[in-house]
Amino acid sequence: MVSVRGALRSVPLFEGLDRQSLEILEARMRGRVFREEETIFHREDIGNALYVIRNGRVKIRLTAEDGRETVLAILSPGDCFGELAVLDGEPRSADAVAMERTDTLMLTRDDFLGALDQSSALAKRIIVLLSQKLRQTNEQLSDLIFYDVHGRVAKRLLELAAAHGVQRTDGTQIGIPLTQQELANMVGATRESVNRVLRYYAGRGFIKVANQRITIIKPEGLRRQLGLAG
Repeated sequence: MVSVRGALRSVPLFEGLDRQSLEILEARMRGRVFREEETIFHREDIGNALYVIRNGRVKIRLTAEDGRETVLAILSPGDCFGELAVLDGEPRSADAVAMERTDTLMLTRDDFLGALDQSSALAKRIIVLLSQKLRQTNEQLSDLIFYDVHGRVAKRLLELAAAHGVQRTDGTQIGIPLTQQELANMVGATRESVNRVLRYYAGRGFIKVANQRITIIKPEGLRRQLGLAG
């Protein structure tokens, strides 16, 4: 098990903080474990805590009234989530669901705001984090505007391989099981259209799909779908 200090050092939000700032956070962190498929928080819940993943994975999603789901992000150990609502005190903007048994460190809003008062370095990191979140939102909007389904699937597969990739003899396998519906939810498309795109890429030898696992065999082929050099 990764120590609390080690877990904090692995979080981009806390990267580069001095020892005193880390000690302030460490003293306030509490452990919390979630079962597979357990909802950590719902959209519109009061934002009373942020979380750091020590082990496991978490899905951040939006669900429409008709039940359609859009996956905004899949988070892994070292990732932090729930910080925006903690900062502004507004309700949660999305659901967070444990994809597997997930061990987290939790920091309540009061403790987090107290830590900000004591650490100017942490306050500066928050400014950087908010800038990064805004850039990510802009990029997601750009993907919907400028890429068709083939491009959006290619881009998401490359991103998942970079974040969760496991090297194998035949390529880079995305280290989390993905159904076609889950991938469709990530790229804002129907399952049927994603199925066609995956078959298209598999037929050209770019990827291999087996047992809900996708292996990237020729990433240069996917990059060409984005207008990028191999």
